[in-house]
Amino acid sequence: MKVMMVHKNSQLLAKEANTGAFSCGALFLGPLWYAIHGMWGKFFLYTLLSTLAICFTFGILLPVVWIVTGFRFKRERFEHLLEKGYRVEE
Repeated sequence: MKVMMVHKNSQLLAKEANTGAFSCGALFLGPLWYAIHGMWGKFFLYTLLSTLAICFTFGILLPVVWIVTGFRFKRERFEHLLEKGYRVEE
């Protein structure tokens, strides 16, 4: 398993293991998991998709949106940290 250390200003702030892995927190909390981690753009995007899934498919596609958030969260969080100025040290 690939382990990546994420640093800012020479201090270890977070350790991300296997950036493509599944996130159970994102699966169970859906878009709220993005809000908890301060990723507001993705929070509003997935909240909008969830609302559309409820309105137009009577909730049938809502689990699909939450499963997608489960698979995409760690990669999107890693990209979010890089955008904020964190650097990768392998």
